[in-house]
Amino acid sequence: MSSTVYGDYVKMLYLDVRMDKDSQWNLKVDPEDTVFIYIVQGEGFFGESGEKFESRRALLFGEGDEISVRTDESEIRFFLHAAKPLKEPVAWGGPIVMNTKEELDHAFKELSDGTFIKHN
Repeated sequence: MSSTVYGDYVKMLYLDVRMDKDSQWNLKVDPEDTVFIYIVQGEGFFGESGEKFESRRALLFGEGDEISVRTDESEIRFFLHAAKPLKEPVAWGGPIVMNTKEELDHAFKELSDGTFIKHN
């Protein structure tokens, strides 16, 4: 594990994990948290089933209190995110995520107008 970050407003665990070949890693997590992993490079075996996943894949975990990862002939690097669900609506369009379609439309208008990124 190379770094750990906790959010200021939403208490979130963010890990950048690198594992060597032929290794095992387990992490206890809060069963109420939503946990997802994005595999940056390599491949590994995840969860109780030990299903193999390769780079550029996102994994969303269901209920449980432990994340288990194993490697064999390949190293792996992945980002792990864990936090309490916000239980808010999601409106998604390409790279932009908002809560409503109206907010999404407004964001795309700002993007088109060149005002989406605010400068101080």
